[in-house]
Amino acid sequence: MLIRPLPTALQFVVPMSKPLWTPPFVLQTTGITLLSWLLASLIDVFPSLPGTKIIEAMGRRSLEVYLAAEILQEFAMYPGKRRGGGAWERVVIALTNLGIPRAWICLFVSVCWASVFAGFGWFLDYMGWRMRL
Repeated sequence: MLIRPLPTALQFVVPMSKPLWTPPFVLQTTGITLLSWLLASLIDVFPSLPGTKIIEAMGRRSLEVYLAAEILQEFAMYPGKRRGGGAWERVVIALTNLGIPRAWICLFVSVCWASVFAGFGWFLDYMGWRMRL
């Protein structure tokens, strides 16, 4: 509740032609930043936690992971782009028909997608492969 007036106050300091600093945007980005900070702090304090090697590898191989995700997304979504849906949308619809709420299915699909590329980043780091520009 105390953060709510902040976006309005910031609009007086940083004038914009469009109201891009809406309260939901500021609250969401603040929450994401706080969660990222918490995760980074946990990794720094407890480096032996399970999963820290994968997260560190994703940070070291972020460009490779991003490019692989974008390229694979084009192949995974291409057949449905013309028809207004894609491979992931068919998975979501199939699971929705089983009675699972759509929000949970979307979260599950997103975690699976991120896990694939976390593993890809770890594999690249393990093999010592890197992209040079």
